Amino acid sequence: MLNLRAIQILVAVVDTGSITKAAASLGITQPAVSMALHELERGVGIALLDRSTRPLRPTHAGYALYHRAAGLMSDVASLRAVVTSAAADRVPLLRIGCVIPFNSRFVRRLQQMANEIEIRSGLTPDLLQALHARDLDVVVTSSPEAGPAGLHRIRLVSEPFVAVLPRSAGPLPDDAAALPLALLRQLAVVRYTGRSAIARAIEGILRHLGLELPEHFEFHTSQAVLTTVDAGLGWAISTPICIAQCGFPAEAFRLLPLPDVSARRTLAIVHRRDEFEPTVEKIRALVIEHLDELVSSTFKTSPWIGAAMHYG
Repeated sequence: MLNLRAIQILVAVVDTGSITKAAASLGITQPAVSMALHELERGVGIALLDRSTRPLRPTHAGYALYHRAAGLMSDVASLRAVVTSAAADRVPLLRIGCVIPFNSRFVRRLQQMANEIEIRSGLTPDLLQALHARDLDVVVTSSPEAGPAGLHRIRLVSEPFVAVLPRSAGPLPDDAAALPLALLRQLAVVRYTGRSAIARAIEGILRHLGLELPEHFEFHTSQAVLTTVDAGLGWAISTPICIAQCGFPAEAFRLLPLPDVSARRTLAIVHRRDEFEPTVEKIRALVIEHLDELVSSTFKTSPWIGAAMHYG
């Protein structure tokens, strides 16, 4: 029977060409090295070292075992790292896709959950497809559905849609019932690109409000949408998280609730069933904490927004 420790000793002897040097590198005595080598040779029934040469050289059989053993030792080291990480409640690799950006503090806390972290941004359909193809492990998405079969969805937060008008639009009422629909029909509407989940939800809201307006601007990111509104080129429908994640202060825009609109944007964490479940729960708690802090700090002067956020 082959002994893993004896194989490790053989690798050290071949690497150093000396029993003395191998013993020193392994922190054991020379007799212990010699005994392990003899036991290994007796186990395989053939000589593995040519002891007539200096430095020591492996026989043909010894070379064959050495080359396989070198890879085996590397695998053992990797296995040891995996076991150590598991004992520390860490996973070797965690690949996350998300529709929202994360700040450096959030990323540092994620790094405590895994030896290696990969973070990918993108649209919900693309991220869910990557998750299903096993190119991602966890996805933070705004899709109302879990996606392909075998995926599990856990809600993170539900937030309202709000009207985002430029300050240049002039004084406007704060009463939700008095949303100036006539004024909005005169302004250019700044839309999200049609492939995104948020774009489809917003188009439904515009139809509900009777604001089926022609397209003027359409962008892939919240940053581009809100920058265009900030420049006074039009108005948009967005959400508190979208505004806060772009770094805009609440005072940059006139934000108005939408009358008689029940539609909400829901962010959820999606993963493959029975995989990464302890880690997913930690990520869920971390994302909720991150978003709560982000929205609370951005909309201090707009308490109606904080009251409309539903976490968990």
